Amino acid sequence: MIENYSDFREKLAYYADDSYREFSQKGIPTERPFIGVRIPQIREIVNNISPKFYDSFLKTEPVAIEEVLARGMVICRLPYEKLLAPQKAFNNKSYFDSQIDIIDNWCTCDTFCSGVAKQIKNHRAEFLDQKIENLLTDSREFAVRTGLVLLKCAYMDFDYLNLIFDRVESLRGREEYYIKMASA
Repeated sequence: MIENYSDFREKLAYYADDSYREFSQKGIPTERPFIGVRIPQIREIVNNISPKFYDSFLKTEPVAIEEVLARGMVICRLPYEKLLAPQKAFNNKSYFDSQIDIIDNWCTCDTFCSGVAKQIKNHRAEFLDQKIENLLTDSREFAVRTGLVLLKCAYMDFDYLNLIFDRVESLRGREEYYIKMASA
């Protein structure tokens, strides 16, 4: 079991693959460094993080993109209420909101959204009102993309189709590439 951040980083280093790092750097635009760990291996590492360590883990500032991915995966393991609860360590932002603040590329966005979609399946109406509506009006490109990808992942059924089309239409004037790609 992983019970401290040093052990977590050692595991990432163990799985580092230079050729995968070079490949990832070409397709994922971010200022963060890459270690070169594939997502299935990151999930395996996250599976070995002790739940007792989650709070401490989430308070550690991620450096590499793989750390951001792992942080999002840990957040998605939290109970729904804790996912959205204000945290003193983040100026009373929730773990969810603190992750949105560090998402700066399509990969960390889309991976996080797939996990969040599973967490909110029994709270879709509430989550839509509390989080997604705000994300879709945010000034940050990847906050908006997160809202759009969450609509696709968690709300793609007949009951929400008109809402999805309306929200995509409301973003028509946004010119950012990753918003346009999520809208498409």
